[in-house]
Amino acid sequence: MFEGKDIILVGNSVEILHYDYGDLIDSHDVVIRMGRGIPNPNGLEDNTDAIGTRTDVWVTGFLRENMSKEKHIKKIPIKLLNRTRMYMKSPREAKYLKDFTTMFTDNQILQIYDEFGYIGTKGHTRPSNGFITLLYLTRKCSYRSLTLIGFDFFSKYYPIKVGKAQPQSWHLPHNTIETTPHKGLVEKKFAQNLERIGAINWIILSDLEEETLDF
Repeated sequence: MFEGKDIILVGNSVEILHYDYGDLIDSHDVVIRMGRGIPNPNGLEDNTDAIGTRTDVWVTGFLRENMSKEKHIKKIPIKLLNRTRMYMKSPREAKYLKDFTTMFTDNQILQIYDEFGYIGTKGHTRPSNGFITLLYLTRKCSYRSLTLIGFDFFSKYYPIKVGKAQPQSWHLPHNTIETTPHKGLVEKKFAQNLERIGAINWIILSDLEEETLDF
């Protein structure tokens, strides 16, 4: 599906809703989205001017696997599974994700933990869904071009708390801990290196400075 195609990987940054990149996103051959960051035809908010309308590939981990039963998810042709989780050394099988392509095996993910210095236990760090997808695309897939948009690697915050922390994703997830479990600086540097060597095109929406945004 990817070979010879122009791919866009759409992140869920808070600030993406401040821009009208929907048409640009939809103009790509393949649009990849993650978790709850997808256009929902049954949703109450119309944010398609900002994020577009198409989803050709959906990426999820175990945390969002229940979403795979929703009608608009079932219609997405390609689905990728990120097996990263809090307790990597405890075996886990997907209950609903039978038609998914696994991006990395558990052993491969543990190697990624070692490579980038993650500690996959409760209260510690683990790779973000976006980072695992970026690794999968650049290390395992062939394509003509890969563009990132909606990625600030956790530098922008929503102005109110939802749960225990300010959300860093536009769909406003409920936070159960006060800080992100991901290593934004490590992931950002990796993306910057890919851009520097021409492996990706990264549309940085404003800047990568840490701040709370107004809505």
